[in-house]
Amino acid sequence: MFSGCSSLVSIQLPDGMEELPEGMFSDCDSIKDLNFLTGIKTIGGSAFSDCDGLKSITIPSSVTSISKNAFGNCSNLESITIHENVTFIDREVFNNSDNVVIRGTVGSYAESYANGVGIPFNAPVVSFDDSCYDYRDWWDDSNKYAVVYINQYRTLGTTQKPIDLARDLAWSSSNPEVATVDQNGQVKGVSQGSAMITANTADGKGKAAQIKVVVPEPTSLWFDSWGDEVKDLEIVLRDTEEVYVNTEIPYEDETKVDMPLTLTSSDDSIVTAQLTEDNKVTLKAINLGKTIVTATTPDGGKASIEVEVIRPDAQSVKIDQSSPIKLYPGQKCALSSTITPAEAMPKLTWSSWDTGIATVNQKGLVTAVKPGDTRIYVETDNRRDAAIDIHVLIPPKKIALSKSEATLAVGDTLTLKKTLTPDDAETGFTWSSSRPSVATVSKKGKVTALKTGTTKITVVTDNGKKASCTITVKPAPTKVKLSKTKATLGVKEKLTLKATVSPSKAYTTLTWKSSKPAVAVVSSQGVVTPKKPGTAVITVRTKNGKTAKATVTVKAAPKKVTLNKSGTVELKKGKRLKLKATLPKNTASALTWTSSKPKVASVDQKGNVRALKKGTAVITVKTFNGKTAKVTVTVK
Repeated sequence: MFSGCSSLVSIQLPDGMEELPEGMFSDCDSIKDLNFLTGIKTIGGSAFSDCDGLKSITIPSSVTSISKNAFGNCSNLESITIHENVTFIDREVFNNSDNVVIRGTVGSYAESYANGVGIPFNAPVVSFDDSCYDYRDWWDDSNKYAVVYINQYRTLGTTQKPIDLARDLAWSSSNPEVATVDQNGQVKGVSQGSAMITANTADGKGKAAQIKVVVPEPTSLWFDSWGDEVKDLEIVLRDTEEVYVNTEIPYEDETKVDMPLTLTSSDDSIVTAQLTEDNKVTLKAINLGKTIVTATTPDGGKASIEVEVIRPDAQSVKIDQSSPIKLYPGQKCALSSTITPAEAMPKLTWSSWDTGIATVNQKGLVTAVKPGDTRIYVETDNRRDAAIDIHVLIPPKKIALSKSEATLAVGDTLTLKKTLTPDDAETGFTWSSSRPSVATVSKKGKVTALKTGTTKITVVTDNGKKASCTITVKPAPTKVKLSKTKATLGVKEKLTLKATVSPSKAYTTLTWKSSKPAVAVVSSQGVVTPKKPGTAVITVRTKNGKTAKATVTVKAAPKKVTLNKSGTVELKKGKRLKLKATLPKNTASALTWTSSKPKVASVDQKGNVRALKKGTAVITVKTFNGKTAKVTVTVK
């Protein structure tokens, strides 16, 4: 049907087809396997004759009969595997296929057929891989064996030929007390000795293989440090130490086996043990104490080392307090120290460079003796040391403040200055206020008034000397007013301006200022002194910034003054006279009016004259610079 189809590789045969017709695939050179024959029971004559692509094939297990010349003239066919289900093979199935070898099981029809027609026959042969043999006597090949250590497992590798006939294997040991073997070929060493391990096909139709297994004595172990065996070891707390585990493994040179090690510590809280390459053991000291570190091998080898963790030496010592320490004579100070590492507990020795200035006992308690400088030392028993400077102060005998009392307005500040006796005394200061809600005080003596009231500010030296200042806090002014808002003055004529603050109980200091000091200057008391003609604004300012102003006009000083009356003026008793003084143009001055006989005729500061009783009086008007004018008043 498909004869001569040279490109045909494979075909799917119909389900239920049991017989392959004669010559069906003859001369189909591209067919290389017969997997598509599954289900076929009979292969017809010449079915695959002249198929040069066939080289190594397997007849499916469904086939029971192979007809004449089915594989004739297959020049490249080298092997054919025939299942034990085949019960008939024609004698001329392989005509002119001269290189073929039949493979099958022992006792099968295929074996009988091959023997009958003179075709080579191969059955499954079991053998152990060369890698299984740890020892081999090259002069006597029969003297070879595998090594399995006590309590270790080893899987022995096997090979079955031909490989496509490979079957499950059955395993057995000649001496299970020495070595056992499971059905996966895994051998376990039980005790020292030797045993024969046998492997054969489970159906018994293959050729069995045997191997000698030697189980040696347990591995010898010991701990080693710098080439010497050690059984006990001291390690400083927090340090690490390295030792090695030496092993003497039987057959090691032959087997090249490195026996695996297991490390344990009887108390991991004291020492931990870590195994690294080359059997190096790193021991880390965690806590003080003793522990046993044990190395074991799976075959029963064992070695132990006792490890004791001890305290380290002091690496450094440091005095905890800051340098220098300042003390007054008679004062004491307890010094403490920090040791590195903290686990070290050395003996400490304390000493003073100058015991006349300060002494120290062996608990680190310093006592100041007299003013001066010295140094306190602490030293460990392994000669680590530290030092701290001690300064013994000159104590103050007295302290005084720049004020014993002061008044401030709310919001004002005052810095109190302190004076020590003797002046070279040394001390720190502590400031306090008896009523902080009224006034506070800073570390530098700056007082800040907060609300009305009275408080006491106190400063205390380190040795207890005190000084105080009573602070009265009054309201801050809400307003300031001047006695004049305008004034005209002659050059060099003085005017005192009076400032009034509100409320009446307010407290403040006043600052005076002239807008033009070349025209008029003003003193800290409000006294205005004109300098030259012009206009200046005089301003008064409270401490909290409230202001009032007065405009001062300066003119030349008058050179004369005249009255509207002259000579003698007669008045009847009880009558009045209005006198008017006139100054030269562009001059100015305040005027002073006087009467030579006020009981006869009086005069006010506006020039109003009043006749009081009979007699004569002289009325005089006078300028600030002494210029005068007079009139005589006769009262009748």
